[in-house]
Formats: sequence, structure tokens, C-alpha cells
Amino acid sequence: MVVFLILFSWQQKVNYKIDVEIDTKKHILYGRETIIYTNNSPDTLKEIYIHLYPNAYRKGSVMYKEAEKFNLSHDFSYPRSFKDAYLKVKRLQSERDQLNFSVKGTILHAKLKEPIYPGDTRKFHIEFEEYIPAIFVRWGRFKSNYHLSQWYPKIAVYDRKGWHPDEFHLYGEFYGDFGDYDVSITVPFKYKIVASGILIDSKIDSLNKRKTERYLIKNSHDFAFCFDKRYKVKSKMVNNVRINLYYFCSEKTAERALKYAVQGLKYYESKYGEYGYREMDVVETEPGPGGMEYPGLVMLSKQYFELPYILDYLLEDVIVHEIGHNWWYGVIANNETDEAWLDEGINTFSDKRYTEDNYGVTKNLLKYPEFLSWLPNTGIRYIYEDNLIEVERRGYGEEILKSSYKYREGTSYSEAVYIKASLMMDLLRDSLGEDKFNEVMQVYYKNYKYRLVSTEDFIKTVNEVTGEDWEGFFDYWLRNKEVDYKRLIGLNNSRRRGIRIVPIFGFPKGEEVLITFFPYAWKMGDTTLIGNFSMIKYRTMVGPTITVNSFYQMENKKFTTYTSAIIPLYIIKRPVRNQYLRITMEDIGLKELSLFTSFGPYISYPPYINIKTGYLLEDSFNVWKNSIQFSNMGKISLSGWRLNFEVDLSTFNRFTIDISQYQRIFWLTNIFIKAEYGAGTNLPQSYMFKYTDIPGNKDTTGYTQKTSITTGINFPVWYYADIYLIREYLKLSSIMGNVSFYLYNIRDIKDFQSINKTLHITFPITFTVWNILRITLKPGYIPYPYRAEKGMTFDLEMGSGINF
Repeated sequence: MVVFLILFSWQQKVNYKIDVEIDTKKHILYGRETIIYTNNSPDTLKEIYIHLYPNAYRKGSVMYKEAEKFNLSHDFSYPRSFKDAYLKVKRLQSERDQLNFSVKGTILHAKLKEPIYPGDTRKFHIEFEEYIPAIFVRWGRFKSNYHLSQWYPKIAVYDRKGWHPDEFHLYGEFYGDFGDYDVSITVPFKYKIVASGILIDSKIDSLNKRKTERYLIKNSHDFAFCFDKRYKVKSKMVNNVRINLYYFCSEKTAERALKYAVQGLKYYESKYGEYGYREMDVVETEPGPGGMEYPGLVMLSKQYFELPYILDYLLEDVIVHEIGHNWWYGVIANNETDEAWLDEGINTFSDKRYTEDNYGVTKNLLKYPEFLSWLPNTGIRYIYEDNLIEVERRGYGEEILKSSYKYREGTSYSEAVYIKASLMMDLLRDSLGEDKFNEVMQVYYKNYKYRLVSTEDFIKTVNEVTGEDWEGFFDYWLRNKEVDYKRLIGLNNSRRRGIRIVPIFGFPKGEEVLITFFPYAWKMGDTTLIGNFSMIKYRTMVGPTITVNSFYQMENKKFTTYTSAIIPLYIIKRPVRNQYLRITMEDIGLKELSLFTSFGPYISYPPYINIKTGYLLEDSFNVWKNSIQFSNMGKISLSGWRLNFEVDLSTFNRFTIDISQYQRIFWLTNIFIKAEYGAGTNLPQSYMFKYTDIPGNKDTTGYTQKTSITTGINFPVWYYADIYLIREYLKLSSIMGNVSFYLYNIRDIKDFQSINKTLHITFPITFTVWNILRITLKPGYIPYPYRAEKGMTFDLEMGSGINF
């Protein structure tokens, strides 16, 4: 072990004494707070800044405007409709002096009547109240569950760079000084409270049916708490640390979650150093953004506890990740707005390291029951690598070391500070070797415990421990938009070469050729098809993708093969989202030669334009393009207008405008209108099995002249079901309902036969199981050539998540 001295720079110390009472009928929190501020700086402070984070959830806030920039107004987070939150400071006093102050957004500013000189300590007294709306974020309530973080007036950090009165931004997190927290919480006594630190006192007011609990945590830079009537608790002692799991999930899931928390804490202590607090609380909350860390307490969204067993690695990963933040964010703290990689990047590397050390590099994403363990699997690392490739290869990479609110969008932020930074840490470990790398991390943790750190502090530690200069290494990886990302791929003995054959649920990963094969059967009216679909590709859209679809039509005794090759071809990068050359053949003859280009921000939500040019022949076959999604959370993540404008320039012309308005009537509702004019293609469907009892429903594959207007409403009937289909292994995730109205005129180009103008009304209800198996019932008034029949269609779709 290399021992060296660090001349620590000064940092302020801020202690908090807070008393709060929550009115659960009005959903208002009333608080009294004393801040004991010690000025350890060499500067005289003549003003103070205080964060009022709940004001971020008001319309017109900085976070709200940033959300609207990406058409992501956070209205969608409010399950009971939007209502302004607030944190109102009623009184601010500095010992003897009443202070005047101004509030702008989430920042309170006050000039001091008496400056705070170097070495002085000053007390500030604050009375405040805040309204807690029903909301899915790091702070709020839903049902009987309250999860409160960033909830109290918190003094901004003053460091060598001065004050940091940073607004609460859409992307990025927080920055706070270390100190001691003494917090008393009063709620109705039916609620169970869980909070940062340890419980040191509890009192019950039987007359008013309320209770007050007092919590204490030392050497912390934040304090969070939750309370709920439903909470049950499981506990276990590990190395003198009590781990508590507060939950309302099933007992079996709770047992596994506690086991993962124990394993995660043991692993981090073995690799980096002793956990910094006396207790670790792992808390299940109502649906939110996933997981969130606080000193001594982590919040995990309900949906992770409701995953099917096959995705149980994701529950383990989020538990270990958030617990790990008590090392990289909790005990060692940084400015998460300006240098987020120091906590998110290092911790993403650390939890990935935990997963690979415990389960191997290649098969740690899907957890099968033992009798299905032979099925193909992949690793979380490969998901990270492919995300990096998709962003960097298209020229949308951004610097790792950058203020969070300056990233182009959320995808750029997460790709840089989580994925790229974690893989950079992989490269550092490969470069140093396991033993020297471990020494670096342990010395860094030991010497900066309970301190605010910067990127320079981490680099200094690497230099001191290794005796070498790593400035150039970090300067390249942290400060460049475009990097040699291929150096970050396949580290830690994860290089993959050769040919791998997998069935439908395989994932295309690594330096390899992937061959996917699956059969299908299709029954529609008098038409019966059996066949197979196969795909050959070199990584995801990095090399060419070849698809082959062959089927046999039982009635006509005819065998047909469609072959399509998609070759990525990037003539320009920005602002191109996707560009490729497509060649399609039927049996032997050429059917399509086209160049597809999609313009617009990468993985964002403003309007975009697709342009397809080329030579297109009759009867060409288009492969449906889908993507894997393991939950339906994405369906509640859009709010506001979305406009899609598409131009298809080929032998036949198509013009489409699709305008949608996402609103919350109850939960999320999508009101849509779509207009289409020109020549389209009645394409083969992607169903493995399809049945309809409506007469005359035949496959009319070919080109049609189509004029249509579609309008309707789409609304979820049920989300986050608590019912197991097969215990822990299979779970119903959603039921969707639709009401659609169609008015259109179709002319079949082949025989120039006008069909009809008609009204099309359907009431589809879709049952989705992990977004892999989808069952749809479609009762309604459904028109077909020359007639309109009442009837019911039944669709069973499997493999909808396959990326063709």
C-alpha cells in the first residue's frame, strides 16, 4: 500500500436541526429548521443562498422549461393531474436579525446584516411549509406512500469556486456540505417511518393519534425519509451494519431483495472500504424514476419488485447500484451537476463489476429458472457497449466532464456520465492491473472519506499510487466529444468472435455474426401460411443485416422467399439519426434498391423527417422494425405534442402526417389524428399466429392507392398488475384499450377497383406479458372489401421485441 499525505483543502460544515409535521389530509408539510453554519473558508461571507428544491415542480420552473424543450413536460409524472408544488419560506432569521430575502425558482438569496468571518459559526432559523402533490419522482406521494427527498431548505455549497446556487435541472443531481442531521418527524401513528440515520427517540400522542420519531445521522450531506401504512420490514446485521428492507411486495421478492442488499454491501466493503454509517435502509416506493440514493437510505421504485423472475438480475442490479452510491456519492461526495461521472460513472463501473464477479461477463441479464438455463443469455456490459456504439458511431457523443444541464438531451447525458465513464474505468483497470487498481480505489476512499472531491482529486490519487502521470489519459477520455470508443469495447476478457446461433430471444452482441431463426404460422380468413424468419447481422447496425423470410401458402401450394439486406451507409452524421442502403429481392429478382435517411436529434422527441429514395418494384417486402422493451414505463414517459412527418419517394408516393396529443384524462391518454394520401403497401404482418372470424378477410398483399383520415383515443385500462400469472416467473404487465375511428377511400392499383368509403370503429384491448407476448382482442365494426361486418379478431403476437 502506497501511503502519501494529502493537504486537504478546507470545506464548510453545516449542521441541521429540523422538526416537521405532515398533514396527510391536506398533504402539507410544516417545518421549523435551524442551520448551524461554520465558515472554514478564508473568505468573509456577506450573503447566503438556500436551495428550495420542491419549487422545481411548478410550471415555469427551470426544470419544467427544460422538459418542454424535449417535449417531455413533467405533467406525465402526476397520476392525479398536475398541481403546482411549492416550498414557501415564511421566516428567515440569523440569530438576532430578521433577514429579507428574494426567491427565484429553486434558489433563495439573502444578504447578511452581519458577515460571517473566517472561523465563525452562525445560526439561521427558518419556518417553512410545502405542498406535496401526487407525483412519480424523487419527491412526492402516491396512495399512502410518501417519499421525501430534496424536501427541506438546504444551504448551497460555498467552496474554492465560490457559491453554487445551482437551479434544480431536468438532468443532473445535487451538491451539499457535510454535517450532522437531527430530524424529528410527526405523522399519523398508523404510518411507518423510515429515514436516513438511526432512530433515537419515539413518542406517541394518543389524543391526536400522531407519533413523532427523531433520527440522527452524522457526517452526511443530505437527509431523506419515507412513510407508508403498508410497510413491512426485514432486517439483517452485516459487519456491524444493520440492513433494513422496507417493502410491500411479495415475501419471496422481499427475501431476494434483502439477500441482494447484503451481498452488495459485503462486496463494496471488500473492494473499497468500510461502509460509512450504522444502518442501511432499502425502501420500496410507489412507481418513480427507478432508484435513487441518499446517505444511509436508498429508494427503489415498485416496478423493480414486480419484475418477472426472468428479469430478477435487474432488481439485484438496481439494489446494488443504489447501495453502492453510499461509497461514490454518500461518503465521498462531489458536485453532481458539474462532475456527475465521479459518482455515476464510478458507481456504474462498480455495480457492473459486482455483477460480473458474481455471475460472469456473458450471462447476467436474464435469470432463467433452472430448467430453462440452457436458453441464450447476454451480459449487461454488452448492453452498455451497444449503447455507446450507437451514440458515438453516429457522432452524437459528448464529453464526460460537462455540466449536466448542458448535454444535448438525456440520452447524451446517460451515455457519457454512466456508460462511457464506466467503460473508461474498465480501461483504467485493464491498464493498471487488478491489484494496483484496487489500491488506487481503496486509497481514494480512505483519504477522501466524508469530503467533497473533484476530478483533480481522483487523478491526483491515481498519480500518487502508481507513481506515473495519468493526466493525458483522463484529459483525452473526459474532455473529448469524439473518442476511440472501440478501445472501450470488449474489456475484461469479454471479447467475442466467431459465429453464434441463437433462437428468437437471443441478443446480437459483441464482435460476432449473429444468426437468428424462428418459425411462424399465420392464419387469416382462407389464407394459411407457414414459414420461418432468419436474420444474419454483425452487431447492431454496425455491419450489414441480412433478413430472409420464407413461407409456404397452403391453399396455393406456393413457396416464396423474400431476402433483404440493410447496409449502414453514413454519408453525413449530424443531424442524421439513421441512414442505410436497402436491397430487397423476391426469390431471385431485384425488387427494391433504396437509400433511407432519417433526420433529427438522436433519441429525442421533437418532430423528425424520414426521407426514402430509390427504385421500388411491385410486391417488394418490407421487414417490420421493432425494439426490445422490458417494461411499459415508456408508455407513460411522453407528454405534450408529437408530430411525425414522413415522405416516401419511390415508384409509388406516400405522404403521411401523424399528430398526437398526450394528455392525462385518467393515467395517460393519447388522443391522435393521422392523415395519409398516396400509394402504400399492404404488408405481411409480424404475427406468429392470427385468427379472425370475419368472412372475406383475405390477404391482399400489394400496392393500394389510399386516402385516409384516422382519429381516436388510446388509454391504459390497467398498469402494474399485482397478480402473478405463474408465481414469480410470469407477470401480466398491462391492459390497453383503444377507440379508433377511420374514414378512408382505398383503390387497389392492381385491378383499379374502387372499394368504399366507410367508418371503422374498434375497441381493441391488449394484454401484454413482459412486452414479449402480446394478446389483442378487437371487437368492433370492421369494414372489408365490398362489405362491413361486425366481428372479433384475436391476435397472438410473440417476439414483438425482436430487433429486425
